[in-house]
Amino acid sequence: MSAPSAVAQIMARIADVSQLSAFVPPAVGQLEDRFATRLEAATASTTPAAGASTTGSSTGAILRTDGNIQTARIDRSGVGSARWASGTGASADTAAAIAGLPPASGTWVDRVPNARGKALTPAIQAAANKYGLDPAFLAAVFWTESSYTPDVVSPTGAIGLGQLMPETADWLQVNPWDPMQNIEGSAKFYKYLLDRNHGNLELAIASYAAGPGAVDRAGGVPDQFTANYITKLLGRRDYLNGVRATPP
Repeated sequence: MSAPSAVAQIMARIADVSQLSAFVPPAVGQLEDRFATRLEAATASTTPAAGASTTGSSTGAILRTDGNIQTARIDRSGVGSARWASGTGASADTAAAIAGLPPASGTWVDRVPNARGKALTPAIQAAANKYGLDPAFLAAVFWTESSYTPDVVSPTGAIGLGQLMPETADWLQVNPWDPMQNIEGSAKFYKYLLDRNHGNLELAIASYAAGPGAVDRAGGVPDQFTANYITKLLGRRDYLNGVRATPP
Protein backbone atom coordinates (compact mmCIF):
# COMPACT_ATOMS: atom_id res chain seq x y z
CA MET A 1 0.00 0.00 0.00
CA SER A 2 1.40 3.41 -0.88
CA ALA A 3 2.06 5.98 1.84
CA PRO A 4 -0.64 8.42 0.63
CA SER A 5 -3.34 5.75 0.66
CA ALA A 6 -2.21 4.55 4.07
CA VAL A 7 -2.35 8.10 5.39
CA ALA A 8 -5.85 8.55 3.98
CA GLN A 9 -7.06 5.44 5.74
CA ILE A 10 -5.43 6.48 8.99
CA MET A 11 -6.95 9.94 8.87
CA ALA A 12 -10.35 8.42 8.20
CA ARG A 13 -9.98 6.27 11.30
CA ILE A 14 -8.89 9.27 13.35
CA ALA A 15 -12.08 10.98 12.25
CA ASP A 16 -14.02 7.98 13.52
CA VAL A 17 -12.54 8.50 16.96
CA SER A 18 -14.29 11.84 17.30
CA GLN A 19 -17.59 9.98 17.15
CA LEU A 20 -16.71 7.79 20.13
CA SER A 21 -17.27 10.35 22.87
CA ALA A 22 -19.53 7.93 24.73
CA PHE A 23 -16.82 5.28 24.75
CA VAL A 24 -14.44 4.69 27.64
CA PRO A 25 -12.18 7.78 27.85
CA PRO A 26 -8.80 6.00 28.08
CA ALA A 27 -9.59 3.84 25.08
CA VAL A 28 -10.18 6.93 22.98
CA GLY A 29 -6.92 8.46 24.15
CA GLN A 30 -4.91 5.37 23.37
CA LEU A 31 -6.69 5.06 20.03
CA GLU A 32 -5.80 8.58 18.98
CA ASP A 33 -2.17 8.05 19.96
CA ARG A 34 -1.81 4.77 18.10
CA PHE A 35 -3.33 6.21 14.94
CA ALA A 36 -0.94 9.14 15.17
CA THR A 37 1.88 6.63 15.44
CA ARG A 38 0.63 4.93 12.29
CA LEU A 39 0.55 8.26 10.51
CA GLU A 40 4.19 8.78 11.37
CA ALA A 41 5.05 5.28 10.19
CA ALA A 42 3.37 5.94 6.84
CA THR A 43 4.98 9.31 6.23
CA ALA A 44 8.36 9.34 7.97
CA SER A 45 11.57 7.35 7.73
CA THR A 46 13.12 5.75 10.80
CA THR A 47 15.69 8.55 11.03
CA PRO A 48 15.05 11.94 12.63
CA ALA A 49 13.62 14.66 10.42
CA ALA A 50 15.95 17.42 9.33
CA GLY A 51 16.68 19.67 12.27
CA ALA A 52 15.16 17.34 14.83
CA SER A 53 17.10 16.96 18.04
CA THR A 54 18.29 13.59 19.27
CA THR A 55 19.80 14.89 22.49
CA GLY A 56 16.77 15.52 24.65
CA SER A 57 15.97 19.14 23.80
CA SER A 58 12.45 20.49 24.13
CA THR A 59 12.16 20.60 20.33
CA GLY A 60 13.29 17.03 19.80
CA ALA A 61 11.17 14.53 17.89
CA ILE A 62 10.42 10.87 18.47
CA LEU A 63 9.57 8.74 15.46
CA ARG A 64 7.88 5.40 16.11
CA THR A 65 7.55 2.92 13.29
CA ASP A 66 6.86 -0.37 15.00
CA GLY A 67 6.39 0.35 18.66
CA ASN A 68 10.03 1.20 19.27
CA ILE A 69 11.54 4.59 19.97
CA GLN A 70 13.74 5.59 17.03
CA THR A 71 15.27 8.81 18.40
CA ALA A 72 16.04 10.25 21.78
CA ARG A 73 13.61 11.52 24.36
CA ILE A 74 12.24 15.05 24.40
CA ASP A 75 11.97 17.44 27.29
CA ARG A 76 8.78 16.90 29.25
CA SER A 77 8.34 20.57 30.20
CA GLY A 78 5.03 21.87 28.99
CA VAL A 79 3.97 18.47 27.66
CA GLY A 80 1.20 16.24 28.90
CA SER A 81 -1.51 16.64 31.45
CA ALA A 82 -1.49 19.94 33.31
CA ARG A 83 -1.83 17.94 36.51
CA TRP A 84 1.36 15.97 35.99
CA ALA A 85 3.48 18.09 33.64
CA SER A 86 6.17 18.96 36.17
CA GLY A 87 6.88 15.40 37.30
CA THR A 88 8.13 16.88 40.57
CA GLY A 89 9.72 14.36 42.88
CA ALA A 90 9.05 11.33 40.68
CA SER A 91 12.71 10.36 40.18
CA ALA A 92 13.63 10.91 43.80
CA ASP A 93 10.73 8.83 45.02
CA THR A 94 11.16 5.89 42.64
CA ALA A 95 14.29 4.36 44.18
CA ALA A 96 12.82 4.56 47.67
CA ALA A 97 9.55 3.01 46.53
CA ILE A 98 11.33 0.15 44.77
CA ALA A 99 13.52 -0.45 47.81
CA GLY A 100 10.36 -1.15 49.77
CA LEU A 101 9.23 -3.92 47.41
CA PRO A 102 10.23 -7.59 47.44
CA PRO A 103 12.81 -8.47 44.78
CA ALA A 104 11.39 -9.84 41.56
CA SER A 105 12.11 -13.46 40.75
CA GLY A 106 11.97 -15.74 37.76
CA THR A 107 13.76 -16.29 34.46
CA TRP A 108 12.40 -13.05 33.05
CA VAL A 109 14.29 -10.87 35.53
CA ASP A 110 17.73 -11.84 34.24
CA ARG A 111 16.59 -11.47 30.63
CA VAL A 112 15.37 -7.87 30.87
CA PRO A 113 17.64 -6.25 28.29
CA ASN A 114 18.85 -3.06 29.96
CA ALA A 115 19.72 -1.57 33.33
CA ARG A 116 16.68 0.73 33.37
CA GLY A 117 14.38 -2.25 33.06
CA LYS A 118 16.25 -4.37 35.58
CA ALA A 119 15.99 -1.61 38.17
CA LEU A 120 12.21 -1.57 37.75
CA THR A 121 11.62 -5.34 37.93
CA PRO A 122 10.30 -5.25 41.54
CA ALA A 123 7.65 -2.69 40.51
CA ILE A 124 6.76 -4.67 37.39
CA GLN A 125 6.42 -7.85 39.46
CA ALA A 126 4.22 -6.08 42.04
CA ALA A 127 1.90 -4.61 39.40
CA ALA A 128 1.66 -7.92 37.55
CA ASN A 129 0.76 -9.72 40.76
CA LYS A 130 -1.85 -7.11 41.67
CA TYR A 131 -3.66 -7.34 38.33
CA GLY A 132 -3.16 -11.03 37.61
CA LEU A 133 -0.74 -10.57 34.71
CA ASP A 134 2.34 -12.51 33.67
CA PRO A 135 5.25 -10.29 34.82
CA ALA A 136 7.25 -11.25 31.73
CA PHE A 137 4.35 -10.05 29.59
CA LEU A 138 4.18 -6.73 31.42
CA ALA A 139 7.95 -6.35 31.15
CA ALA A 140 7.65 -7.02 27.41
CA VAL A 141 5.05 -4.25 27.14
CA PHE A 142 7.45 -1.68 28.58
CA TRP A 143 10.33 -3.02 26.50
CA THR A 144 8.34 -2.67 23.30
CA GLU A 145 6.69 0.64 24.13
CA SER A 146 9.63 2.63 25.50
CA SER A 147 12.62 0.39 26.19
CA TYR A 148 11.89 1.05 29.89
CA THR A 149 12.41 4.81 29.52
CA PRO A 150 10.37 6.77 32.10
CA ASP A 151 10.50 10.21 30.47
CA VAL A 152 10.13 9.41 26.80
CA VAL A 153 7.27 11.22 25.05
CA SER A 154 5.61 10.52 21.70
CA PRO A 155 4.78 13.42 19.35
CA THR A 156 1.15 13.22 20.47
CA GLY A 157 2.06 13.29 24.15
CA ALA A 158 2.05 9.61 25.19
CA ILE A 159 4.24 9.38 28.26
CA GLY A 160 6.75 7.03 29.76
CA LEU A 161 7.21 3.29 30.08
CA GLY A 162 3.76 2.19 28.87
CA GLN A 163 3.23 5.26 26.68
CA LEU A 164 0.09 6.36 28.49
CA MET A 165 -1.80 9.30 27.03
CA PRO A 166 -2.40 12.08 29.60
CA GLU A 167 -6.18 11.59 29.53
CA THR A 168 -5.71 7.86 29.96
CA ALA A 169 -3.48 8.46 32.97
CA ASP A 170 -6.00 10.87 34.43
CA TRP A 171 -8.79 8.32 34.02
CA LEU A 172 -6.61 5.68 35.65
CA GLN A 173 -5.70 8.20 38.39
CA VAL A 174 -1.95 7.78 37.97
CA ASN A 175 0.91 10.19 37.40
CA PRO A 176 2.44 9.04 34.08
CA TRP A 177 5.74 10.80 34.84
CA ASP A 178 6.24 8.67 37.94
CA PRO A 179 7.66 5.31 36.79
CA MET A 180 5.94 3.45 39.62
CA GLN A 181 2.55 4.92 38.79
CA ASN A 182 3.03 4.51 35.05
CA ILE A 183 3.72 0.82 35.60
CA GLU A 184 0.65 0.58 37.84
CA GLY A 185 -1.55 2.39 35.32
CA SER A 186 -0.36 0.33 32.36
CA ALA A 187 -1.02 -2.91 34.24
CA LYS A 188 -4.46 -1.67 35.33
CA PHE A 189 -5.29 -0.70 31.74
CA TYR A 190 -4.25 -4.14 30.44
CA LYS A 191 -6.43 -5.77 33.09
CA TYR A 192 -9.35 -3.65 31.87
CA LEU A 193 -8.65 -4.62 28.23
CA LEU A 194 -8.40 -8.31 29.12
CA ASP A 195 -11.73 -8.17 30.93
CA ARG A 196 -13.27 -6.31 28.01
CA ASN A 197 -12.05 -8.99 25.60
CA HIS A 198 -13.06 -11.92 27.83
CA GLY A 199 -9.48 -12.89 28.59
CA ASN A 200 -8.30 -12.95 24.96
CA LEU A 201 -4.71 -11.71 25.24
CA GLU A 202 -4.21 -11.06 21.53
CA LEU A 203 -7.33 -8.89 21.38
CA ALA A 204 -6.26 -7.06 24.53
CA ILE A 205 -2.90 -6.30 22.92
CA ALA A 206 -4.62 -5.23 19.71
CA SER A 207 -6.85 -2.92 21.73
CA TYR A 208 -3.82 -1.37 23.41
CA ALA A 209 -2.03 -0.98 20.08
CA ALA A 210 -4.86 0.07 17.78
CA GLY A 211 -7.68 1.02 20.13
CA PRO A 212 -10.73 -0.93 21.30
CA GLY A 213 -12.91 0.76 18.68
CA ALA A 214 -10.70 -0.48 15.86
CA VAL A 215 -10.84 -4.01 17.25
CA ASP A 216 -14.61 -3.84 17.58
CA ARG A 217 -15.08 -2.62 14.02
CA ALA A 218 -12.78 -5.27 12.59
CA GLY A 219 -14.15 -8.04 14.76
CA GLY A 220 -10.56 -8.89 15.70
CA VAL A 221 -7.04 -7.71 14.94
CA PRO A 222 -7.64 -4.76 12.62
CA ASP A 223 -4.57 -4.72 10.37
CA GLN A 224 -1.06 -5.99 9.69
CA PHE A 225 0.58 -3.20 11.69
CA THR A 226 -1.24 -4.40 14.79
CA ALA A 227 -0.62 -8.06 13.98
CA ASN A 228 3.11 -7.34 13.76
CA TYR A 229 2.98 -5.50 17.08
CA ILE A 230 1.30 -8.49 18.73
CA THR A 231 3.88 -10.88 17.30
CA LYS A 232 6.77 -8.76 18.55
CA LEU A 233 5.30 -8.28 22.01
CA LEU A 234 4.48 -11.95 22.53
CA GLY A 235 7.88 -12.93 21.13
CA ARG A 236 9.56 -10.73 23.68
CA ARG A 237 7.39 -12.17 26.44
CA ASP A 238 8.44 -15.67 25.38
CA TYR A 239 12.09 -14.62 25.30
CA LEU A 240 11.84 -13.19 28.82
CA ASN A 241 10.19 -16.41 29.99
CA GLY A 242 13.00 -18.48 28.46
CA VAL A 243 10.76 -20.06 25.82
CA ARG A 244 12.85 -18.74 22.95
CA ALA A 245 16.57 -18.11 22.67
CA THR A 246 16.52 -14.68 21.04
CA PRO A 247 14.07 -11.79 21.12
CA PRO A 248 12.28 -10.49 18.02
